[in-house]
Amino acid sequence: MTRHLPLAALAVAAALVAVLAGQNRSLRAEQMALLDRATVAYPGMWVPSVDATAVDGAALHLGAPARGEAQVLYFFTATCPYCAASVPALKQVAARLDARVRMIGVSDEPAETTRRYAQAHGLPFPAASVPGRRVVGLFRARTVPLITVVNAEGRATYTRYGALRGAAAIDSVVSAARAAAR
Repeated sequence: MTRHLPLAALAVAAALVAVLAGQNRSLRAEQMALLDRATVAYPGMWVPSVDATAVDGAALHLGAPARGEAQVLYFFTATCPYCAASVPALKQVAARLDARVRMIGVSDEPAETTRRYAQAHGLPFPAASVPGRRVVGLFRARTVPLITVVNAEGRATYTRYGALRGAAAIDSVVSAARAAAR
C-alpha cells in the first residue's frame, strides 16, 4: 500500500497542474477581454464629446451630433499606408451620406501635417488635428484607420478597424451611418 502512495501523490499533483493550467488560460482570456474593452472601440460604448478645430479653421464638435443626426469619425495618420488606401472608399462613403450625417477626419498629428494630408488626398469632409494621443485615446483610436459611427446619444453604433475597401465595406459604413441618424 505504501508503494502506491508516491504514484497517487503524483497523479494528484498532475491533476492539480491540469486544473491550474485551465484556470490560467481562463484568466488570461478574461484579462485580454478586459484590456480590449478598455482600449478598443466597440459598438455601444459612450464616446467623449470634444471640441476641435478643422484644419480650415471651422469649429467642430466630435462625438456629439445633434438630435436626429450622426457622425462618422475617421481616425487616421499621415504615415499610415492603410489610411491612404482607404481614401477612395471614404470618398464614396462621404458622397452617399445624407445631410443628417457628418463625416469628420481626425488625426493626432500637427495641424499642418493633417492639412497637407487632407489636401493631398482630396478629402471631401473636414479634418481636425487633435495633437497628442490623449483625445484619440479617449475615442479608443490607438490603431488606425478606425471608423466610428456615433449616434445623437453619443454612443458608437458601428466601429471598423483597418483599410476600407470594396463595395460591401462601403455599404456597411453607409448603412450604419443612416441607421444612427434615425
